[in-house]
Amino acid sequence: PRGDFSRTENQGIFMQAVHTKFRVETAGNLHRVFDYIKAARRHVQTDVPLSEIVQLAMLARDIDPGNIKNLTIPGSTGSAGRASVVFPAPGDIYTRVKDDGIH
Repeated sequence: PRGDFSRTENQGIFMQAVHTKFRVETAGNLHRVFDYIKAARRHVQTDVPLSEIVQLAMLARDIDPGNIKNLTIPGSTGSAGRASVVFPAPGDIYTRVKDDGIH
C-alpha cells in the first residue's frame, strides 16, 4: 500500500528469511553452502569473483539473524518530470547507518 516503501520492507523481510534458512541449512554442512552458491550463480549475474562470494557466504553463516534490523529510510514519493521518485527525508539516517548499518 505504500509503494516503494512497502516493497523495500518486504524485500528486507525476504532477505532476512533467506539468511535464516541459509544458516539453518548450512550449520554443520559445508556442502550446502556451495549448493546455495551454485543456485545463486544460475540466477544472479554479478562481477563479484567466486572467491569473494565464498568468503561472503562463510561470513553470512556467522551472522546472527537476531542482530540484523530491517530498516527503511523515511521519506516521501513524488514526481521529477514524468518519473515517479522517492525523496529521502532529511535527518540523521545516513549518519546512523554509514558505518556498516550499525547505530
